Amino acid sequence: WPVVIAMLQQFAAMLAALATYPRISVINGQGTLKPVPAAWHNELHPASAGYDRFAALFQRQLRSLFPDRVA
Repeated sequence: WPVVIAMLQQFAAMLAALATYPRISVINGQGTLKPVPAAWHNELHPASAGYDRFAALFQRQLRSLFPDRVA
């Protein structure tokens, strides 16, 4: 498990480095869902409530980037 966490942290760091370029935004979704079975359908797909949490995360970011175009 510690190896997986380290890999995810390295991936997040790589994405954060990409976000330093103009016109590139990164939405960090790590930690959005708790690592409990009820939050997930399987290893890759969140349950319905999990998708709602990700949608809210994306909407907040898009609203901050495009305040006049996203409701």
